[in-house]
Order: sequence, then C-alpha cells, then structure tokens
Amino acid sequence: MIRPSDLENAILQEYYKRYKDYGFPEATEFEVLSRNNFGSGRSTKLNHKRVFDSPDGSLYLGRYSHLEIGKIEAGATFWMVICSGKVAELVIVINGEEHWDGNEITWFIVVPETADLSARTE
Repeated sequence: MIRPSDLENAILQEYYKRYKDYGFPEATEFEVLSRNNFGSGRSTKLNHKRVFDSPDGSLYLGRYSHLEIGKIEAGATFWMVICSGKVAELVIVINGEEHWDGNEITWFIVVPETADLSARTE
C-alpha cells in the first residue's frame, strides 16, 4: 500500500478538519493508487473505504485552497475530486507558468479561515 506523501497527508488533514461532519475520511484512511507529476502540478489518485456525503465534482478547502511550494513564485492551487461518494483524486496545479518537479522539501498550506501560512520545512 502506498501512503500519501507528507504534503498530501497535510492537505488531507486540513480537509478532514473542515469536512469531517460530512464523513470526510481521516488522512490515515487513504491509500495512493497512482501519482502523476506533470510539470505544472500533480494528480494523486486516492482510495478509501468510507462514503463521503458530497456531490460529485471539485471540492475546495473553503475560501483559500492555496499552497506555497519552494521557490514557485505564484504558489499552487489544490482541490479534491469527488466521484460517487469517494474522494477520488487530489489535484495540485502550479499558478503561473513555472515548472514543479514534485519536490516537497519546503511548502506551506494557507490556513483557510485566516490566510495565515502554517510552515512546514524539512
């Protein structure tokens, strides 16, 4: 079983905090089916057993779904793709035209309620 990376795990934890009352699974319940870095972002296919009470489509983390990654000037946007009551995919897309190699050494998630940055470094 492939586990979510540190970055993916932190994003999943933030979603759990916000959507747990709707059945969003805890970060520890996820396994990674595949991970595709495409230069301007990453698509991570996910699997879990719990049913999540949300309509199909994209699910954002409240007002802010923003991520600062290393030296990427404009940061990144992220969201979950919901399909048939399952969190099927985590998508991270770089804002702007910079290249991201998938490196997770330094990153910050914008805290949705305050837009403060919660630091995470190696």
